[in-house]
Amino acid sequence: MLFGKMYSPVEFKYRCYEDCLSEVVVTHSPRYLIDMNLDKGKTIFDKISIPYDILRKEQNPIKPILNYYRSLLTEGQEVWWLDAEEERGKSIIIKFWNSLSVREKDNYVVKGFVLFPEVFKSDFNKFSLWLYESEFIICPNVRDQFTAGGRGEVNWNNKTYTDIPRIILNLFDLANEIQNEINILDRSEISRIWGKDIIHDIKTDWIDLICQYTVGMGLEFDLKNYLEENI
Repeated sequence: MLFGKMYSPVEFKYRCYEDCLSEVVVTHSPRYLIDMNLDKGKTIFDKISIPYDILRKEQNPIKPILNYYRSLLTEGQEVWWLDAEEERGKSIIIKFWNSLSVREKDNYVVKGFVLFPEVFKSDFNKFSLWLYESEFIICPNVRDQFTAGGRGEVNWNNKTYTDIPRIILNLFDLANEIQNEINILDRSEISRIWGKDIIHDIKTDWIDLICQYTVGMGLEFDLKNYLEENI
């Protein structure tokens, strides 16, 4: 009798597991979000166009889910977790930028130049997000890693050019490392990160982006020609 008073009216719901999974959410690992009142045709499997019974048997089932959520991203967003085929940082320990060695810092600056060429127009958001989300590194002063140090000069083709922004000087100083980085890039992955198709080859398209983002600097020399010769 007491049971009836406390819980009346008693209701039970039951459905097939895969018919109630509307989204994938993240705790310490991906988890399906269950909605017992979910309308037919609205499951996560309908959204990615792969039936549950097929997806669960995939060797890497998270990949199509990631592709779906990435298709919904807006500027400055990225998914929280990566699939098994993507490389994460080698440690789950979060590090501060200042704890890195000079070589490690240079390596990340190189990746910033190549993967996120918009840094040349003072947009460091995607690089900052990638640094934290993928590499577990917190850098409170990202801009300074590219621009701090004042202006300088460049000697090229028997001529000296002065008042050159520090980010351009750093680009030139790391030319060899940048070339090596470009040579190992995956075409489809870089296309995803840049948000555009590769029209020619990675190096050519990268140089075009750098020249596009540095127009406002008023450089007195041909940056495109310089990069084609030195990278």
